[in-house]
Amino acid sequence: MARSKTARHRIVTTDAEIDQAIERAKAVRRGPLVTAVEYKPGPGLDLLILNLNDGSRRAIPREDLQGLQSATKDQIARVEILGGGTGLHWPDLDADLYVPGLLRGVYGNERWMARIGRSGGSVTSAAKKRAARANGLKGGRPRNVSSKINLKRNNHYLPECYQNGFADPSGRVWIKLANSPDPEHRNPRSVGKRKSLYIRSRNGVENDQVEDFFDKAVESPFASLSRRIKEEQDKFTTLSKQEQVAIYRFVASQAVRTLGHRGCVDQQAGRSVDTSTFILAMIKLMHTIWQAWLMKPPSIHFFTSLPHVGEQFITGDHPVLIIRNYENPIWTPTDAPRLGITNVREILEDPKSEFQLSLSPYVAVSIQIQSPGNMTLPPKKVDPLNVRAFNKLIRGQCDLFILAKNREFLE
Repeated sequence: MARSKTARHRIVTTDAEIDQAIERAKAVRRGPLVTAVEYKPGPGLDLLILNLNDGSRRAIPREDLQGLQSATKDQIARVEILGGGTGLHWPDLDADLYVPGLLRGVYGNERWMARIGRSGGSVTSAAKKRAARANGLKGGRPRNVSSKINLKRNNHYLPECYQNGFADPSGRVWIKLANSPDPEHRNPRSVGKRKSLYIRSRNGVENDQVEDFFDKAVESPFASLSRRIKEEQDKFTTLSKQEQVAIYRFVASQAVRTLGHRGCVDQQAGRSVDTSTFILAMIKLMHTIWQAWLMKPPSIHFFTSLPHVGEQFITGDHPVLIIRNYENPIWTPTDAPRLGITNVREILEDPKSEFQLSLSPYVAVSIQIQSPGNMTLPPKKVDPLNVRAFNKLIRGQCDLFILAKNREFLE
């Protein structure tokens, strides 16, 4: 019998590797650390609230966290903060979660992230490296994209899944461009997009993480809800917790991801900003809006123009109306700075503020800060005059195009 040879290897840790490990550890310590944890059960969403040492708070739906989905209130309340604020441990559940990961949207191991992604949860990526984009896209380690040749450069600021809610039986929508006298019948794929709008560069390497985030965490959960609203119209009567989160995320994203909002950022800066600056501003505002709504769920009211089939809601390139009822009737990205449109916290704390968005030709939603937690379903019937007033505001706010199911509503 021949004697086999066993190769012996020696693992060498160089001084440079040690220095890099020390720097990584310091970076974790410099990042936000948890100082306290609150559990906020509610009739809508159960939230785990992380109080951080930088004064901010982060709310995470309890059902998204691995190991906590079936726990009792008492079990969840008994949590220990470990590692100086870098880890959370639930002794009754034998569950541990890493705080830097939570702040990047990583709520469990790879298999768990894939599971909640398939179920339409608040994070929809199938791998931890993609899930890290789902909660703000900040502070995460960039993925290795050196092998990715074809980036997603056709970036829709008005998502196809949203436009499909206004599509006719042919699958197309009618749009009227600002510089064109006649409406056009178009495929949603060709409408509301800008090449490389969300492509940014990190360490000299371009990536499409933002586009992936919108696709997986915002548009995919919203798409099925949009189809149901289009089909059920004024018979739309239920909204699950996950669908409520989908509405929050979609409205928050559409308020800030458009070319109209980029124009607002340019106006504030006094110059045309680069893509990275726009993306950072967009993500910060979107995250601020969504977190505020998770922490204190606003009321959600649905409206319908039915049975008046001759009255339809329209939409456009900048579709979210942000309204303050006691001042100028609408804030748009081109409003003068004196109106304070950049102070998003003031908007979110004002009980007279609301965010309005048409969801289909016959259904619109209003997210209102006043009377938090209330919901109007089935959609409330509104006077045709109110539908026309809404459409007038959309026409005034959208600079590039307006969109409808039927041509006559664009003329």
